[in-house]
Amino acid sequence: MARVTLGLLLGVMLVGCNAAPSGPELYPVKGYVKKGGAGLKEVSIALIPVDAATGVTVMGATNDQGEFEIVTPQGKKGAPAGSYKVVLSVDAKMDYSNAGRRPTGKTEDKIPQGWRSPETTPMVFEVKSTVDNLVQIDF
Repeated sequence: MARVTLGLLLGVMLVGCNAAPSGPELYPVKGYVKKGGAGLKEVSIALIPVDAATGVTVMGATNDQGEFEIVTPQGKKGAPAGSYKVVLSVDAKMDYSNAGRRPTGKTEDKIPQGWRSPETTPMVFEVKSTVDNLVQIDF
């Protein structure tokens, strides 16, 4: 009887160790940033939840062709479903500590003013669970 109880206890513990990770389900989000049709490199893209109380900011950074993929602060690809304000800044790396804040440095040449703040961004993007999520930015 003791062996059966011990076996069941170990089995339950192992199942608990393999449980699905906590947190919301993530959906792939890819896109591009272009200016006059040419891809912009070294641009950080922050997707800031419209409802900040229930969402999490996710980010991406463009490659040499202006393409990006959104990742969570934990490095997981994708974003939870929901509405997001799209904010751009010029930065060689993603920095979650500055997401949505006014960028420093020379962004005037690359990023139009309105795109640099969640209050003035011209784009709200809806991450959906049923379609490919492609953020297309061309100014």
